[in-house]
Amino acid sequence: QRGVPVSRNVDSMDAHRLRRVLLVGLLLHSATRCFVSPPGSVGSRSSYLRRDLLAISASSEVLLRPPSSAWAEGFDPFGEEQKKQAPKDLKNPPEDAQVTKSGLKWKILKAVDCEATKCAKPRAFDKVSVAFTGFEPDGRVFDSSRTRGKVQFQVSQVIRGWTEGLQKMNVGETIRLWIPGDLGFGSEGKGGPPGDIVLDVTLFGLKRGQAPPPTPEELTAPADAEVTESGLASKVIREGNGTDTAKEANRAVVEWYGWTADGQLFDSSINRGEPQVEVQQQNVPKGFWEGLKLMKAGETRRFWVPPQLGYGSTRTDGGPCGPLIFDVNLESFRNDFFR
Repeated sequence: QRGVPVSRNVDSMDAHRLRRVLLVGLLLHSATRCFVSPPGSVGSRSSYLRRDLLAISASSEVLLRPPSSAWAEGFDPFGEEQKKQAPKDLKNPPEDAQVTKSGLKWKILKAVDCEATKCAKPRAFDKVSVAFTGFEPDGRVFDSSRTRGKVQFQVSQVIRGWTEGLQKMNVGETIRLWIPGDLGFGSEGKGGPPGDIVLDVTLFGLKRGQAPPPTPEELTAPADAEVTESGLASKVIREGNGTDTAKEANRAVVEWYGWTADGQLFDSSINRGEPQVEVQQQNVPKGFWEGLKLMKAGETRRFWVPPQLGYGSTRTDGGPCGPLIFDVNLESFRNDFFR
């Protein structure tokens, strides 16, 4: 996994533990099937695809810093003091906690009067400013922003349960989220504690991001789609203004959006903070690059990528798999093997 700075004052066992507690783990969780995003949210799309097109470039130095509160506030290697001070409902959510279809349980701890002030809930592609504390069910704090102040990130850049929970909040509110393992870091704890976790989150502000396009009406390839020998199907949505195709390209600047077969948007180029990003063959799925080589500059094309040309039929890291749909706009390309 991506390296994370760890205090030199801790021994090797504690350092290993701290490296694991990456609450803003960008959706690293264990799964034995393709992920399915909760309704209204954007699914996984982050560092779990380190070498893939779909790797979000959030800074680990800013977001993935291990907690140091135990060392700053006193030696508490087993978290006994943390357990004493932890909320009493970590294992048993109260009866008035609400439950979503995905299994996330949540409760607003501090509400905002929407009649007295203009309320605003974040969307998946908005950027938020929050403070948070993450608890294991036994009361131990595995990460917290309290030692480093507020943190900022895109709503869709964190574990699924947090992404879903943030969209239940208004600016100024504090929420408690009881996140099951399959919406967190999974049973194996890839990127954070295994199993269930609890987050207390205060939302201080948000900045609206670019709204994603609507889900394509054709989630399976239509009869007039162009199909290659490999099984990739594609269709031109907008003609390009170039004269040459990208057949010999090894670098390309593109804008793209990707959906799973059930119509969930799982990633896009705007997750990188820019409308267009540069990609290379080794960074993208095989079917994505094959389709890109059919295009001319300025062209927009839709790809229907079969599993064998994408990320396979199953995955173990919770990422998208099965048939995928991409809308790709090719801004420019070049053949530069000596750069």
